[in-house]
Amino acid sequence: MPCEHCLNRREFLARAAGTAGVAAVLTACGDGVISGVAGVTKPPPVPPQPIQVKVGDYPGLATDGFLVKPSNAFVAIKRVGPAAFACYSLACSHEGCQLDITNGQRFDCPCHFSRFDNNGQVVNGPATRPLQILSTTYDPATDLLTIG
Repeated sequence: MPCEHCLNRREFLARAAGTAGVAAVLTACGDGVISGVAGVTKPPPVPPQPIQVKVGDYPGLATDGFLVKPSNAFVAIKRVGPAAFACYSLACSHEGCQLDITNGQRFDCPCHFSRFDNNGQVVNGPATRPLQILSTTYDPATDLLTIG
């Protein structure tokens, strides 16, 4: 019984070899990350030295619970009281990609789409560990917050 859209064995193998060749070239050109974002920075898990932030330079720190990323560090800070602050590493606990802060309320990972609440707790995986919390000290006289 003839088939007008069928391939014979020789045509099938030729097409399959061509497809495999294209797949091999595309694989060699990739960075091995299918769901990730190219060029994502991986911050250090902890600041290599203490960081000082002038709280008044960041208006978001006037509001309790609002996450702010200072310009000089891979950390996020939020006010938790009149003279108290919490600080989190922006390195995702899954594979270390730099987290984005969304609406000052949560952390989102652009690499594998983990999500953390504004207390650093995992909301969606693949991350399973909370974010690293960094020590802080605040001097109200100078308005300086020291991290690390």
